[in-house]
Amino acid sequence: AVLERARALGAEATPGALQRALHLADFVIFGGGAAVAAARALKADLLDARARREPSFVARNILRAAAMRERTAE
Repeated sequence: AVLERARALGAEATPGALQRALHLADFVIFGGGAAVAAARALKADLLDARARREPSFVARNILRAAAMRERTAE
């Protein structure tokens, strides 16, 4: 249910909704369990979405690096 809500917020694609979706994904990741892999994949996608909207070169690259790190996390 939490990841479904995070996906719905991510689909809104506004800065505030993307940030809330990232927080929800983090709750699932920190909680552990079977949904962690799906939450990390979603978080990576959300970070990429934030990076696409970010005007700052430095912030954009930080977000992209964080997305890559989520994709390779165990």
